[in-house]
Amino acid sequence: MAFEITYEIDAKASDVLIDAIRVEQTIEFPYKLAKTWIQNEVVGQVVSKKEKDNKSVVKISYADEVVGNELP
Repeated sequence: MAFEITYEIDAKASDVLIDAIRVEQTIEFPYKLAKTWIQNEVVGQVVSKKEKDNKSVVKISYADEVVGNELP
């Protein structure tokens, strides 16, 4: 099961910005230094990305185990 959040960003979001969001909301640790299983199972995963009216709408999925009993 997963918890999904949709972010609306007031610009065309680069993959670097999206990666920064999904990493910061989960491991708060340099992505490249994290073990592969952490990158695949703990860090949020991009579900969709759309460009609309000079904005980016990005949906990121987080594992329920990462969210726990609090919203990120």
